[in-house]
Amino acid sequence: MIIYKVIIDIEKKIEHEWLSWIEKDHIPEIMALNIFNKSKIFNVLKSGENYFSSYCIEYHCTSIEKYNEYKDKYSKELQNKHLEKFKGKFTSKRLILSIKNEF
Repeated sequence: MIIYKVIIDIEKKIEHEWLSWIEKDHIPEIMALNIFNKSKIFNVLKSGENYFSSYCIEYHCTSIEKYNEYKDKYSKELQNKHLEKFKGKFTSKRLILSIKNEF
């Protein structure tokens, strides 16, 4: 199991617009590629951040080959859509995880 994790800090003043677009447009577009078999969105709970809200989006797929298909064929275009729509209003970080064990 591979988990592609995107962590976003988004300006609070556009948080509702961003979240609506992510949930109604962006995530469904990614899931329609049939590469990932599950996605989750988390609100990151942290204190001391006055201007930004943080979210973590997870996409689960069965293999690194499936993730690489996403990365090689689709990621740039989809990331550019996000960048064009919310340029200068967010920061992001991406992680690729492989599950070692579950307890």
